[in-house]
Amino acid sequence: MQPKDKGSDDASQWTSSAAARPARPSGDDLSDDESSGVPRILPVMTSSVMDVINRRADKLADDLRSYLDDPDSRPGFAPYAQAYGTVASSSSLPAPKPSPDTGKRRKKPTMASVKDGMDTEAKDLGMKPGSVKQKGRWLDEVTASGSRIKVGDRAMQLLGQLSQVLIDAVTVNTQEIEAMVVNGRILVSANEAAAVAQLCSLELDKVLAKEAERTKDGDSGYFDAKKRRIGEVSVALAADDADDASDAEVRGMKRLSQIVMDVSQYPDQSEAVAAILATLRDTMVEETKIVKGGAPADVAALIHDDAYRGRIIAVDAYESGGKTVTTCSHAEQNLAYTLVLSGFKGGAQVAGGKRPCFACWMTLTVVNNAGFKLVFNQHLGGYWAGTTYRGLQRIVEKLGYSETQVKALLVQYADDDDFEQYITSLEEGVASHTVKLWDALADADSYSTEIASPTQSPPYSPPPPVMLKYVKNDAGDAPERVRVELLSGTTVTIGRAADADLQLQHTKVSRKAAEIGLGATGKARLIVLGKNITLSGKPLTVGEYELDFGAELTIGPYHFVVV
Repeated sequence: MQPKDKGSDDASQWTSSAAARPARPSGDDLSDDESSGVPRILPVMTSSVMDVINRRADKLADDLRSYLDDPDSRPGFAPYAQAYGTVASSSSLPAPKPSPDTGKRRKKPTMASVKDGMDTEAKDLGMKPGSVKQKGRWLDEVTASGSRIKVGDRAMQLLGQLSQVLIDAVTVNTQEIEAMVVNGRILVSANEAAAVAQLCSLELDKVLAKEAERTKDGDSGYFDAKKRRIGEVSVALAADDADDASDAEVRGMKRLSQIVMDVSQYPDQSEAVAAILATLRDTMVEETKIVKGGAPADVAALIHDDAYRGRIIAVDAYESGGKTVTTCSHAEQNLAYTLVLSGFKGGAQVAGGKRPCFACWMTLTVVNNAGFKLVFNQHLGGYWAGTTYRGLQRIVEKLGYSETQVKALLVQYADDDDFEQYITSLEEGVASHTVKLWDALADADSYSTEIASPTQSPPYSPPPPVMLKYVKNDAGDAPERVRVELLSGTTVTIGRAADADLQLQHTKVSRKAAEIGLGATGKARLIVLGKNITLSGKPLTVGEYELDFGAELTIGPYHFVVV
């Protein structure tokens, strides 16, 4: 069968071979003093773009080393350096084994038995029904989780950002869309079948590019910021030329540099991050739509099919009823069930725009502890009864657990001493703390039960790159390079000579006109070697000059500005 065109959304017919995949990370870890680099987790990209990203990642590595040697040399790096030493990456719970069921009548778990087990455990833990203001069941006291630096959770962060883009891109009023990276591809699902159907009609490359157009000042809140960030990363992955990059692409390259640096410190996330970035680039460059994967059993087979590496695949929602449709499973449960059916135990990560509810957290815990190495947000929220029993029941049945084993696992996982429910503190700089749920609900400006913890990243950002940007040529065309990044320790030669780094082909330009680089103060440093050079209209003689930001430099008929 021949592959359909790149816009196809039908999994049964899309059979083209996989695109080139990124090389596996090198595993270099900057926490080792003898390390000389950072993992290269980027997909195949334009060389100039990759060079800029990797140089900036190396600069971040240098900043970390400088900070460790002398904290006063990089005071702004303190939050990140502390995070690298204290933040734990996404990890999974210990894997307790279900007790053997020795009963003579070994019963399969039914929806009624799962419901009874969940409800009993929730009651024993002290959860109480919510109100009109906040549905679900909650403990009286919850943990308000503050914003945090997600250096160890970059894969989870990207999946959550993608989920938010998809939630806002569909017109269906969906409660949740989740994404899971597994074996070099991304699976997505929603609580509602109508939302899944709309996902497969999206022109996702255009949606992501649109999100990237907005600047930080244009964000109307937390959700806009999430969407913009992954939009910037996506357009940067598909950028053609670093020297002619748009503002959004430049911001995305900066974010990618930070991701590369963070993976060097937390290499256990490298495979997942590399797969997500490669899939995003394929989506942007090949303009692929989300694959209409179908039922979980159908998508389970696609997890092993190399033709779907680098694709985003939609998994059907689980609903029942006739005129009145009832949701039977949450989005992450649909994805977890697909993973179980696939039998793939090479590792997966799942995240969305919200915390997992109590039943979904229990579902994901069961799947992880069955050997599927599933990473997920372990800070669970409320208990939404009624729409999650079937989702959990079909998974434990597929795993072969009995009714008795399931009830024992529910008690074992939700340990009374360690069990916590989480809401989100919206105030910046506030550490996690315990709060009365009903008091928190009365303060909607400070707390939310609807979103996961915001990110603080990047709390440290190296100084923005200093560039010499071409403006115009009074006598003809632009030079081949219209934007030159200035780096410390290196100089860019400018002149009419063929071997000049920035060649300006005009008789009024000296063969060796000037050299420019980055001085010790962080400002552009110009060495004038030839004639016909002016700075803000003032002629320059042979010598050395420091150029401020915004300085206007003219070399012959060519006009530049320092940005």
